[in-house]
Order: sequence, then C-alpha cells, then structure tokens
Amino acid sequence: MSTAIGRPTLDDVLGKIAAVFPDRDPQSVLAILDRYGVEQHEQERRRVQLAILKLCDEAGTPDLERTVEEAKQDFRDVLVWAESPNLSTRFASTDEAKKRKLAVKDKGQYLAWLNRS
Repeated sequence: MSTAIGRPTLDDVLGKIAAVFPDRDPQSVLAILDRYGVEQHEQERRRVQLAILKLCDEAGTPDLERTVEEAKQDFRDVLVWAESPNLSTRFASTDEAKKRKLAVKDKGQYLAWLNRS
C-alpha cells in the first residue's frame, strides 16, 4: 500500500480488512465499517475506516462495532488515537522539538502499519 495517510481508497480499506480480520468475510466487515460516513458530520470516511481497523488490530481482541460507534460520536478521536498515539498523550512534552520528533515517530509508525500486509 502506497497511499498517503489522508487519501486512502476502498482498495486500501479492503486490503487492511483482509490483514486485520483474515477469518471474517471482508464484505461483512466492510458493512460494519460502512455504518460510519452516512451522516453529514461523519467526514473522511475511508481515512476513519482505516483508523478503526488500526485500533482493532492493536487491541488484540477487536471490538469493531464499538470502535465504529466511537467514530460516529467524534471521528477526530479515532483519528488521533490511530494516527498520533504518542503526540496525543496528555503526558506529551510541551517542548516543540520533542513534539516534532513525536509527530515524525507517529507518522512513521502509522505508515508502517498501513504498508504491512
């Protein structure tokens, strides 16, 4: 996968579904993910769906439905949890140089996850 974080496609989402939920029917997982993005305030559908998949992948025992509901409440939370876990922590440094390092670390970690099969 060579997509940028901000421009994922349906193919990107389907690829990650296969990686995160190898024993489930991809279309049934997509149907659950597609509950997000139906309301006008639910923005960046594919990006948020990838974030949901990443959070489920990292959880060990993924709760897809609950994570979709969290995204429906406020998609920004899901994006931050998935894309910027180090920078978003309340214990993160206020030092600007450290913040830049954390941002680079977060982006690298997220891109590595995106590109992993």
